Amino acid sequence: MCFDTNKQYLGAGDVIKDYSLKLEKGDYFIRMQIRHEKVDQLEKLLKENFVSLHLEHKMTNLPSTDFYSSFDHFINQKKKLSPSTIKISSTNPISIFFAPIHEDKIPKIISNISGTFLRGTIHFPLNEQMKKLEMSSIVQYFTEPIVQFSSSSSSSKKSFSPSTTTTTTTTTTKKCSSSSSLTTDELSTNVVLSKEQQYEEALRDLKMSWMPKLLDDQRKIYDEMLNENGELNRSIQFQMFRLQQLENQSKQIRNQQEKDEKLNEIIRFIDQTIHPLIDQNSISQFFGQKNISNSLDKEIQSIKSEMEKRRNWFIETLISLGNSLCDLSKLNEENQQRLNELIVNLSKHLDLNDSKLNHFLIKFYSIKKMYGKVWKILQKQLEDKSSSQQQQDIDHKLIQLYEKLHFDHLVQYHQRLIIGKYPRNYLLF
Repeated sequence: MCFDTNKQYLGAGDVIKDYSLKLEKGDYFIRMQIRHEKVDQLEKLLKENFVSLHLEHKMTNLPSTDFYSSFDHFINQKKKLSPSTIKISSTNPISIFFAPIHEDKIPKIISNISGTFLRGTIHFPLNEQMKKLEMSSIVQYFTEPIVQFSSSSSSSKKSFSPSTTTTTTTTTTKKCSSSSSLTTDELSTNVVLSKEQQYEEALRDLKMSWMPKLLDDQRKIYDEMLNENGELNRSIQFQMFRLQQLENQSKQIRNQQEKDEKLNEIIRFIDQTIHPLIDQNSISQFFGQKNISNSLDKEIQSIKSEMEKRRNWFIETLISLGNSLCDLSKLNEENQQRLNELIVNLSKHLDLNDSKLNHFLIKFYSIKKMYGKVWKILQKQLEDKSSSQQQQDIDHKLIQLYEKLHFDHLVQYHQRLIIGKYPRNYLLF
């Protein structure tokens, strides 16, 4: 029996007849019932958990295999066999070798799951007219990922690569320079310095990543990192972590007056600390130029990546600023004007239909009493096939929206729909 994440029954099958069930992309649960006359066999099966599920997918757009005329060419993967007509006789046998599909060209879902394999067929003509064909099956198995160690003079890393049943070997040559410009003592000091710098950077990044997870109401961690390194005050990334920390603090507050104080602190922090570090005009001028995306210049590409980071940070701050303004208990005319300006600024850098803006737009349209647009966003979120808990939250928001509009018939319909849509238990066999 097949169920979706909401425990809704989708279909079933048995060993007597083959049943087909077309499913969309998503997560599903399979419940299987096994009956046997010997109870000890069933208990053994349940104890050892020796139940396997075979799933078969038809793959499309897979690359073709490479053919070789000799075993040496197959091992070295050189001199591929070009398409040609070959006459084979009993006196003149010809050996043809073909390699498995390369791991880089295989979909990730195959290489990441153990126990998967590819199955195909190869056809051999039995006469010149190719009216009679002989078909043979081909299977390419994938084993567990193999751990490979690659060591260097400065560091050692572990690399994981999935292996297939056919392995190829390659030889590498190392070139050693006969003369060096630095002595061994100087090299050791440089290595130690680089290690210390790497340690300091890694420790700083670790503290920054932990800032949003710790409430830190007294801002001890924030002030401590600023005292250790004053340059962090001009770091946008560091200030963004602090902004996430302030947002998490506001979510923990239940008292509305205290929450308003924290929201005003977030608004001041964005206006006085983060926005002065981001030049909105330079971002707009850069992305307003022509042929930026098609340029192959490495310098332009590096500048583009940096500008994209700054633009994403700027969009995040605008969304956070908008959410903070909407969550205030009282919204004066000045804040309403700021919300209108926020929508204009966001439309310059992002499509308003983007999913990043859904949470903010629901609040904004609710304040403006544009309930039709709120309903449209919520319906779109339901169609995106989110998790079961998220869908239930969206359904409850729809009920609240219908209650605001005094659509009692829709409220009753949706409340009854939730009972059947989210059953508490699975359907029995």
